[in-house]
Amino acid sequence: ANGRNDVFYVRGGGFKTFEFAIYNRYGELIFISNDIKIGWDGKINFTGQEAPSDTYVYRLIGLLESGEAVNKKGLVNLIR
Repeated sequence: ANGRNDVFYVRGGGFKTFEFAIYNRYGELIFISNDIKIGWDGKINFTGQEAPSDTYVYRLIGLLESGEAVNKKGLVNLIR
């Protein structure tokens, strides 16, 4: 870890509800957070082990204070 991009955060605000999840290539959930201040540090949360270098799927589901629903997904590359 070099102190740069060591944690993958959702940026923004105004969420009434918030769920940020990371899945591996097999569709297995390896990280979930309901707190926008908590990002993914590249570890498998349920074991504490470092996840291997790979491409992962992120999913963000939430409801903004304005009432607008947010449902986004994409890919993130973990490089060690």
